[in-house]
Amino acid sequence: AMFLLPAATHGFWIKVFLVLTTISIVYGALSACVQTDLKYINAYSSVSHCGMVLFALCMMTETAATGAILQMLSHGLMTALFFAVIGMIYHQAGTRDVRYLGGLMKIIPFLSVGYAVAGLANLGLPGFSGFVAEMTIFVGSFQNADTFHRVCTIIACTSIVVTAVYILRCVGKILYQKVPNPKLEKLHDATWDERIAVAGLIACVAGLGMFPLWAEEHGDTEATITTKLHQYTGVQHRYGCWRTGVTIRGPCVEWEQRTEDTETDEEQWEEHVLHALWNRMSTISMVSDIEDFEGLSTTVEVDTQD
Repeated sequence: AMFLLPAATHGFWIKVFLVLTTISIVYGALSACVQTDLKYINAYSSVSHCGMVLFALCMMTETAATGAILQMLSHGLMTALFFAVIGMIYHQAGTRDVRYLGGLMKIIPFLSVGYAVAGLANLGLPGFSGFVAEMTIFVGSFQNADTFHRVCTIIACTSIVVTAVYILRCVGKILYQKVPNPKLEKLHDATWDERIAVAGLIACVAGLGMFPLWAEEHGDTEATITTKLHQYTGVQHRYGCWRTGVTIRGPCVEWEQRTEDTETDEEQWEEHVLHALWNRMSTISMVSDIEDFEGLSTTVEVDTQD
């Protein structure tokens, strides 16, 4: 959407989306606090974490965008682990209500450890994927120096505390309190195939948290495209508008050496550049082979008389 409608990434509407995503982050976390069903707790937690992805993109910084990608990977892995463990517990216990669960660490220790790891990753414990993703998002968001963006960032950071509240309360209730129902003592731990699935997800969550640079080096296609784009066309993305360092012809404008006596208004300049790069951006966003960028022209014509 940002490639198709780049003009909407700065101005009034980007602030509207930023406010909505900030509300989504905090509202999802607060809603999870009052749930008693393990599945609903995970669902509202997902609302908060998915809101954080769009929140990071609306911040329009490279660091925040990197955090958004890490958050999508982290959330996918954590949610898969959560639902897997919850499904295994529900299959045997017949309930997902935290009021009727307790003492599972003694009865099914492997599944209990799996749920605890998912919860700790969810609340952003260092060493797991959630910490890397959220820290990158908030650091990138705070790079915006204006008060509005920083206030939104501080409000969004409060979700970390709220997440810790409902995760630790839930883990303590279902894993360490007394067994409320003697029938729960008849539960059996995970089978070998269930152990493989849960262990694989735990390894991914921990691996992304301890080696995030590996994921960035092997999956940062967007950064590669941006680098090649700048190399062959001189285009850079900065605060929601596409700027250029190559020759763009127009009245009183020479982009390589833009002098102080230019008569082109800043907003008008951005608008002309956006229109000039419209087709170019649409083409580049669909290019599968990075080497195809070598054939692009390094000159962009801008008609400032329109």
